[in-house]
Amino acid sequence: DQNANEAAKEAANRIEYIKHVIDGTPALDASLLADVRGLELRLKDLSERLRGDPTRSRRSEPAMPGIMSRINSVVYGFWRTTSGPTNTHRQLYDIASREFAGITDELRTLIETDLPAFENKLEAAGAPWTPGRGVPAWKK
Repeated sequence: DQNANEAAKEAANRIEYIKHVIDGTPALDASLLADVRGLELRLKDLSERLRGDPTRSRRSEPAMPGIMSRINSVVYGFWRTTSGPTNTHRQLYDIASREFAGITDELRTLIETDLPAFENKLEAAGAPWTPGRGVPAWKK
């Protein structure tokens, strides 16, 4: 789903900003970098499952298609014909549907729970503001 893909991209941008803030703020605990790296790796795994592995195909290695590739095959297949779906279209849709159901729960947890919890941890540690953290708390 394009919305899940865009949400994953936005989360990846937030993580990049967080990494830069942690690297550029010596007063922060260095373990925060390992923690955000864990979030980043989880997100990369989910993104690969969603979009496929772009580096494998560039190395001329066989790669499993991502969910979006399977759905695009079904959609583009219908644009070229006036007949009903083929067995391949049905199989692609069924596989993508099963895989997507699992990914959305994991992606939602990462984006709506784990990433904000980490951003709250940054806020408590006095880290500079990063996009996605909302309005910074005012400290007198």
